[in-house]
Amino acid sequence: MYTDGKCGFPHEMGLILGYPIEDVIGFIENEGKNYLCNGYWKVYHNAPAKQRVFDNYKKATETIIKLVSSGVSVRKCIDISLLYTVN
Repeated sequence: MYTDGKCGFPHEMGLILGYPIEDVIGFIENEGKNYLCNGYWKVYHNAPAKQRVFDNYKKATETIIKLVSSGVSVRKCIDISLLYTVN
């Protein structure tokens, strides 16, 4: 079991966390080495696009922190974020 330290972290968790499959496969094949860049995960394919995702995550995090710090409820932050994610 992972928590016992007897085996490695299950790679499938990357998929559950929303990491792109090509990067999960790249991580497995490269044993965590030879990545192009890293941020929220190690990137093995299409680094420029993934870097834009990381930048967007950072901006979203900073925005949420500012809103909550200024007294906006977490629920309201979620409602606001849903306005920007609806296609």
